[in-house]
Amino acid sequence: MKQFEFAKVVADLVEKGQPFAVATVVKTVGSSLGKPGFKTVISKDGDVLYGSLGGVCPESALAATAKQTLASGQPKTVTVFLEDTEKFVGSAFSAKGDDEIHVETNCGGEMQVYVEPYLPK
Repeated sequence: MKQFEFAKVVADLVEKGQPFAVATVVKTVGSSLGKPGFKTVISKDGDVLYGSLGGVCPESALAATAKQTLASGQPKTVTVFLEDTEKFVGSAFSAKGDDEIHVETNCGGEMQVYVEPYLPK
């Protein structure tokens, strides 16, 4: 992702007065396509407008978190577990709260993602 393109997308949303969230990978453990610094811009409806966290699986799972931060106005850090099918089935039902997201993928690692809301004044 080119930084000037990211800045342009954000500037356009601010100019239009549209709320959005920015999700940024801040840490990874083990295997993950997303790397620290990867970013996405997520609309108020949960659509990825720009960028990538390393794939559709973690990005779509973070849509609810983005909406949550926009509703509360508070940023949040979540841990995204990138699990194979067998582990995903067991852990998805034992998540310890909304600070954990379990995603079915074969990466096997995890990512910490900081989700920050941007609300028009």
